[in-house]
Amino acid sequence: YVNGQKDNVGYLFSLRSRQNYFKTFPILHKGYEFLHDLCQRKGVRFHLTTILEDNFSVQKQLEKKRTFMPWYEFFGNYEIYAIRTEKNKTVHHSYQLKQAQASNISSVIEFLNDIGKNCHFFPVLTVDDIVSERYPGLKTDDFYFLVDANNQIVAAAAIWDQELYKQYVIQGYDGLLKLVYPFSFVFPS
Repeated sequence: YVNGQKDNVGYLFSLRSRQNYFKTFPILHKGYEFLHDLCQRKGVRFHLTTILEDNFSVQKQLEKKRTFMPWYEFFGNYEIYAIRTEKNKTVHHSYQLKQAQASNISSVIEFLNDIGKNCHFFPVLTVDDIVSERYPGLKTDDFYFLVDANNQIVAAAAIWDQELYKQYVIQGYDGLLKLVYPFSFVFPS
C-alpha cells in the first residue's frame, strides 16, 4: 500500500558484488539497465532499498547522482524487532488467542489489509498468496490473532520461519564480540 492504495513497489536488498568484479565489469550499469526494463514491463514505479546503517560506502555510491542510475532518496530507518516466543500464551481474560485455520484465514487477511492500508509499504495480501506459498514457508497455521468478547479480530500476526531460504552467515567477529564469543555457551540463547 502507498497512500492507502494498492501499488506495485519493488524491494531491493542483500545485493552483493565481489570487489574485483565490481571494478572490472560494468555490473552496476548492466544491473540497473536490467531492473529498469523489468520494472517497466511489470508496472513498478519505484523501489525500496535497504542498506545496513553502517555501510557508508554503499550509501555514498548509490546516492551519488549518475545518469545510468535511479534517483535514491533516504526515506527513513527500517527496524526489525525480535520477539521472544515462549510456551506461556497468557492473554488478558477479555481476549482470546487463536491460531488461523483454512476456515478463518480470509478474516485474518481481511483484517491485516484493513489495518495495513494505513501504513506505507504494507504488503497487500490475499488468501491465495498464503495457500500458493507465494511467500515461501508462510502457511495458514503460522498466523495468530486475538479476538475480543464479540469475536472481532483486534490484532493479528504471523510467526514466519524464514530459515530455509534467508540466512546470514557469520564469517567472523570483531571487537568485544571477538573476546566474548569463546564464552557464548554460558549465555542463554
